[in-house]
Amino acid sequence: MHLEQMDLPGGNDFADVTAIFAGAAQQLDATEMIFADGYSLNDAMSALEIGEPRMDSGMVLEEAQRPPFDSLAPLLPEEVCWILDRSISCEMEWHTGSTLSQTVYTFLYGHAVAEMHPDHLLNFEEDPSRPIELVTVVLRAAALTVMKTCSTAWAGMAKGGIHDQEDWHSEKADISLHESTPIGRVFGELDQAISWLTCTTRGTAILCFPQKWRNELLLRVSFHKILLEIVSLSLPREREMLQLKRKDAVSLLERIELQPSPEPSTDSVARMGFDPYITRRLFAFMPLRVLELPPQEHTWKALRLLFSGLEELYELTDATNVTTWQVVGDVKVWKRIYVHQLTYIRATHISSFVNGTTVLGAYPLRWLVDRFFLESVGLSYDSINVVFSNWVGDPPLPRFENLIIKTVSSSWYNLPRRRRYLMKSIFEWHVLQDGFVRLLEQMKFSLLRLLPHIPLMWRLTAAENIILSGFQLELYAPHERTFAYWYLTQVIETHLGCIEDVLTVLSPGTIEYHEIIFRHTLLTALQALATGMTVVDTTRSIGHDVDDPNFLRRYKWAFKPHHPAIRIQDVLVPNQQDFISDCRDLQV
Repeated sequence: MHLEQMDLPGGNDFADVTAIFAGAAQQLDATEMIFADGYSLNDAMSALEIGEPRMDSGMVLEEAQRPPFDSLAPLLPEEVCWILDRSISCEMEWHTGSTLSQTVYTFLYGHAVAEMHPDHLLNFEEDPSRPIELVTVVLRAAALTVMKTCSTAWAGMAKGGIHDQEDWHSEKADISLHESTPIGRVFGELDQAISWLTCTTRGTAILCFPQKWRNELLLRVSFHKILLEIVSLSLPREREMLQLKRKDAVSLLERIELQPSPEPSTDSVARMGFDPYITRRLFAFMPLRVLELPPQEHTWKALRLLFSGLEELYELTDATNVTTWQVVGDVKVWKRIYVHQLTYIRATHISSFVNGTTVLGAYPLRWLVDRFFLESVGLSYDSINVVFSNWVGDPPLPRFENLIIKTVSSSWYNLPRRRRYLMKSIFEWHVLQDGFVRLLEQMKFSLLRLLPHIPLMWRLTAAENIILSGFQLELYAPHERTFAYWYLTQVIETHLGCIEDVLTVLSPGTIEYHEIIFRHTLLTALQALATGMTVVDTTRSIGHDVDDPNFLRRYKWAFKPHHPAIRIQDVLVPNQQDFISDCRDLQV
C-alpha cells in the first residue's frame, strides 16, 4: 500500500522524505553528528533506539488495520472454546510481568461486556449452529470473569509487598476492570452460563451443536469460575478452601489439555476478538511494544506453576515457625526458584505471612518477637521481658517486629531488591546487638549472657546472603571473586562460633536444638566449598589487588559508618591484610 493510500493519523497528505535524509547522510563522515539548537548529545542518547518499533506506535500500519469489532457476531462453539483459552493466556502473560495494555486489554470482549447483553439484540436472524447465547450468555460471562479476576488479583498484589515497575505493572490505562461489579453478580452470570450449557433444549428448539463442544465449554467456563474463586479467597484464613479449589482447578486443567481447542481459520470472526495493536489507542506513560500471545501450551505450563505455588503456600501457612518461612525463602533464592514464580504467588506469600496487623492471619505482631527468642535460644520473650525494662533508648519491641517482618518477607522480593534490603538491615541488627550488650552489663544475668548472639546470628545470615547474591547477580569482576569467597569463609567462621556458644544453653532433643545443629552442618559444608573456591582462584591468579578502587564500594555495607553510641567491635569489617596474607600463604 502506498503512503498516500494509507489512513494515517492527521490525514494522508504526507510526502516521502527518505531521499532527502539519504542525500544528507552521504555528506557526513562516520564520526560526525548534526544537532538542532537546544538538542544535545545527552538528549540523543536518552531517546529511544533508532528503528525502535515503539517510535511508530501512533502510526497505523497496514497489518494493524482491522475491520470494526462486532461483539455480537455469532460464533461456533469451538471458536468460543478457543477464545476462552486465549483469554487465559492474556491473564497469565500479565502475571509474568507485561502490562495490562499489552495483554488483558487486547481481549476486546472484555471491553464489550455491556454491549453483549441480550437486550441489545434487534431483529437478529439466528444460525442454529451458532446460537447467540454462546456470545450473550457464555462468552459474556467469561469475559466479565476475566476482567474481575484480574481486578481481584490486582488488589491482592497492590497490598502484597511487591514493587510496581519491578515485579509487576499496576498501570490500568484508565480502563475499567469492573472493580465496582459485585463479585456475587459475576458468579451469578457464570452459573447462568453453566445452566444454559447443561440444558439440551431451549424452549422447543434443540441446540444444534455437538455434545462434545458443550462439555468442552462447560470445562472452560468452570475453570474461569474457579480461578476467580481462588484469587478472591482470604488467605491464610481460608487455606483449607484454597487446597480444595486448587485440586479442582488442577483436575479441570488436565481435562482441558486432553482436548485442545482448534485454531480458527484466518478469516474467522473469533480472531477479531483479540487486537494486539490496541496499545496505540490506550493511555500510557510511554510507548509499548506489541506482544504476541505465546502458544497455548506455554499458558498451561504457567498455570501449573501457579497451582504449584498455591500448594506450597497451603503447606507453608500451617507452619508457625518463623525459621521455616525464612529457610524456605532462602532455599528458593539460592536455587533461583523465585525467578520462575509468578508475581501473584510471591505477593500472596508475603501478605499471608503478615498483613500489617496480624501474622499468619491469627497472631499479633508481638508473637513474632516471642518466636524470635524461642527459636534462637529456647526462651520466650515473656520469660525475659523484665530484662528489657532497663533498655536504653527507643523501645526494642517495634524494632524487632519490623526487622523480622521485613527480613522474612524479603525472601520473596526480587533478588536485587532483597540484596538492597539486607544491606540496610545489617546496621539495624548491629544496633540491637549493642543494646543487648549494654543491657546485660547492667543486669549481670549469666543465664542471658548469650542474648547478644541472637541479633548477631541474624546479621551474619544477612551478610552471607549479600555475598552469595553477588555471585547470582554477576556483580563481581573476575579479580573480585577470590576476596568474596575468602570473606564468606570468615563470616561463616564467626557464625559457626555463635552457634556453638548458643548450643551450650539449648536443651538437647528440642526442635530448636535440632534446627541449629542442622544450620551448623549446612554452614560447615558451605564454608568448605567457599574455602575450596578461594584456593582455586588464588592459585590460578594473584587474586587480590590492594589498590582496587571498587573494594570499598563493593563492601560499603560492611564499612557503613555506625552510630557513635555503638561501642561493640564490628565483626563484619573486611580485613584486607589478612586476606593478602592468606593468599600469599596459599601461593607458596
